[in-house]
Amino acid sequence: MYEAQEKWIEEKNVKISEYCYICNDICELSKEHYKKPELPKQRAKNDKNDSRKELVNAAYYFLVRCFKLELLNENLLRGFCDQIGTSIDPNDLK
Repeated sequence: MYEAQEKWIEEKNVKISEYCYICNDICELSKEHYKKPELPKQRAKNDKNDSRKELVNAAYYFLVRCFKLELLNENLLRGFCDQIGTSIDPNDLK
């Protein structure tokens, strides 16, 4: 992801302005009005695992809300949960 973003920034010549917290706009006092955006930082493996768990949990609760609103039937709910790699709490099917 880092390399892809770096390549995209170079190809498109992407520049962002420095933000001024006083006027909530482009900082006119900055030496560099526009600069390249910062690239993503590498994350530790356990941070990535934690982020994945949070994402899976958020997706699961979204799917359960859709099920309770009758936008999904039980078979679709089970299929989507299988795709994201989580099980279904039987209490959520009531």
